[in-house]
Amino acid sequence: VEAVDVGRITPLTTTAAGADILARARSAIGYNTRYSLGKGGRARFWTTGGWRDEKLRCDCSGFVAWCCGTDRYRPDIPFYKRAAGGWISTTSMVRDANSPRNATGLFTRVEMPLPGDVVVYADNGGKQGHCGIVSHVGRFAINAAAPSADYVWNTLSVVHCSAGNYRRTGDAIQETSGAFFGTKGAIFARYEP
Repeated sequence: VEAVDVGRITPLTTTAAGADILARARSAIGYNTRYSLGKGGRARFWTTGGWRDEKLRCDCSGFVAWCCGTDRYRPDIPFYKRAAGGWISTTSMVRDANSPRNATGLFTRVEMPLPGDVVVYADNGGKQGHCGIVSHVGRFAINAAAPSADYVWNTLSVVHCSAGNYRRTGDAIQETSGAFFGTKGAIFARYEP
């Protein structure tokens, strides 16, 4: 795996694909995007205008699909057709990441994230799941022989799309602490189409 320095607040290296995903995620910050459940991540809206092509409305899984450069509606992938009627959602991402690799999904679970990986937890008890793109992991969390889970979550930063971000800032897409993901049973996954 080729390591690429992604700069800014990220002290670690990542894969070339992870650097591209993270750069795309950060490029969507600052457009006053509105949170809208079920919106965003559809390739039919993409041209050369970047994030503006999404009509400035999205939810978290639509945002992650866009960052990964894949349409969120993938009925062509048998796993997603069976798991979610073809849709990439938080629940289908978790199922995909936790399935055997030969299930031919899009995400592979990883225990220690790198910038550009996905952090996700599934819908549970009638509450929506959530996902985002890992932007920073504390250097020592990766280098320590046995980092504690609390340390990883407390040093994590994530670019994500949420209603809470929109209420606080007027822009649903923000780069924030990822500590709250650790309280929700989230997992890390790498996009590997």
